[in-house]
Amino acid sequence: NGDTETCFQINTVSMIPFVKAIRPNKLRDLSDILALVRPGTLDYIDPNTGRNMAEEYVERRFGRSKSDIPELQALIPETHSIIVYQEQSSKIAKELAGMDPVEAEKLRRALSKKLKTEVDRFKKVFVEGAKKKVSEDVAEKIWAQIETASRYNFNLSHAESYAMISYTCMFLKYHYPLEWWTAILTNADEKEISTKLFKYVKDRLAPPDINLSTDEMVIDYSTGTIRSKLTVLRGIKDAGARPILE
Repeated sequence: NGDTETCFQINTVSMIPFVKAIRPNKLRDLSDILALVRPGTLDYIDPNTGRNMAEEYVERRFGRSKSDIPELQALIPETHSIIVYQEQSSKIAKELAGMDPVEAEKLRRALSKKLKTEVDRFKKVFVEGAKKKVSEDVAEKIWAQIETASRYNFNLSHAESYAMISYTCMFLKYHYPLEWWTAILTNADEKEISTKLFKYVKDRLAPPDINLSTDEMVIDYSTGTIRSKLTVLRGIKDAGARPILE
């Protein structure tokens, strides 16, 4: 349903549509989403479809589109021939352009650090090497994808670490909603609660009570509600709540 508010990284207006569209069912799917919705993959527009790479990923995932470069499909089928991770650029450089592992790693570093002079030098090496297996036009097209994607390419371990945190948030939010929202609201200020979070919790949030409330949100398991902390009252900050609690 896209109910990912408060979940790490996947709670933004740009991420939510792709979570809903891709429907992740394993950790790697979530990793792909986190790496896809970034500058780079969003900047490169497929000249055949007019879609960016994140949109194209969705279409290819469900068989509604496919790459026009079979060599890429053979090399990186796991992301539907879309360059999502830094390691994939290295793999293409080695296996398509014939670069040795050291040079391919230097290319990856140059791309990730946006070292334009070095990247420009590698372009000629890449295209000349790739021309032995594909046409110059295809080699240039693949290079354009690599270069554009590298504007904000995650490495795989970074994306999967993020995905594990996101998944943990999703798990806790789904299976322990009272505890999850209590923790979220305890760490939010009055303005954030009233402007951003209240609409999600209004049915399970009890108002502050002079005798029951503390400086944290507290679960009332007997009613299945969250007792609001005193500081949700406008004008009462931590310093104002302290003498009341005492």
